[in-house]
Amino acid sequence: MPPSPVPELPQELIDRIIDHVAAEFEDWPGENLSQCALVSRSFRLRSQMYIFLSMVIRGGSQRRKEMIKDFLDIIQCNHNIAHYVEELRIDYTAHDHSWIAQDADFVAVMEKISERPLRKLIFAADLKTNDTCETLPFEPPKPLLDHFFLPFITPFITSLSLRQLLDVPIDALTTCVNLTDLELLHVELKLPEEGEISRSRPLKLQRLVHRLAQGALHALLELTSDGSSAALDVSQLRSFTVYTDELGGLQFEQEIIDISCGTLEELYLITMQTIANEQFRGTVNLKNAPRLRLLHAHVLFPKGGLSSICRTLSTIRARSLDTLFIDAKIGYCDLSYPEVILEANWTRFCSQVTRVMSGKGSGFELRMTYSFRDMMNMELQHCEALLNKRCQLVLAKLRREHLKFLDDHPYFSFTISHAIDFDQFFRRRL
Repeated sequence: MPPSPVPELPQELIDRIIDHVAAEFEDWPGENLSQCALVSRSFRLRSQMYIFLSMVIRGGSQRRKEMIKDFLDIIQCNHNIAHYVEELRIDYTAHDHSWIAQDADFVAVMEKISERPLRKLIFAADLKTNDTCETLPFEPPKPLLDHFFLPFITPFITSLSLRQLLDVPIDALTTCVNLTDLELLHVELKLPEEGEISRSRPLKLQRLVHRLAQGALHALLELTSDGSSAALDVSQLRSFTVYTDELGGLQFEQEIIDISCGTLEELYLITMQTIANEQFRGTVNLKNAPRLRLLHAHVLFPKGGLSSICRTLSTIRARSLDTLFIDAKIGYCDLSYPEVILEANWTRFCSQVTRVMSGKGSGFELRMTYSFRDMMNMELQHCEALLNKRCQLVLAKLRREHLKFLDDHPYFSFTISHAIDFDQFFRRRL
């Protein structure tokens, strides 16, 4: 007898399988989803939706041209592929960026993608090919605006991320009429001349991220010279992320928090370049933010980071946080070792944590990130294993001697972990 045919899985179950694969390998899903697309026709459609969800264009001129040509060939064979693209990232160099407005194949790709409008644009300087530069100028500004931003970007996107860019025309932001999500990472704006101020309504943001962009935000939030409204409205902000690099305090950020206090639900205080940030002692007052449910903060050790976060926690309403994440960063400001974490005032900290956690399925996570830069006292072959063991022992002692009360708390979960951040020079030697 011939074998019985294998019953086909319901399409709904197949879609859930693909969704799980995409979520499980979120950082690098392409290879796994490509394999899924080859299983059968019923797996292909949803796999392709994830594969082409985000389009990234980078590299030297020849590689970039090949990428664009390959994608144009794909969408000419299957027009639906262009409709899957929701996010576009362009990394451009100081040597070659006029193609964005002039490359015929790229324009053809953008025309196809725009049949179903983009959701997000990431526009960034490609600093990997410009090792001596921290930023690149936005140029040529008028062709980029007229032939890329205005026809393909600003009428549609809800999310915009600008990174490491100088002289960005303010119209690149203010003409994004549907924008609710804005990232400004090391960005400077080019303000219009007197009498050339755009009359568009303020953009009502729900999410704002800024790093080294206070000047740009000041320009967007302040009243224009003729008394008309500001370019941004943050009164309905729900999520606010601040990179504290090179900040001495958070006075300006406090103003934004005060304006958005009625709607703010998530606050992230992130530190990246901590070596240049050793003077940061920033705290914020959150007593007027009744809807705050998540606080994610980096604190520097041993220079008073725990006392700073305690002051911030003391302003939060009791039983209001569902999620609290603290990253204790050690060895960035000096050559401290992991054991320095044991010297902080954990009694006061635990008291504040138990006070602010809501107890409704809430969770507190403490992570210790140790920056290892002492290359003289550790053999390369064994350093990672030895450091991991050392950090594990330190955290076990911290938990046993200082955080036991959090382990025993019945109303919220508590997890503790560590990570090691190797010095870049040392990492190359590894």
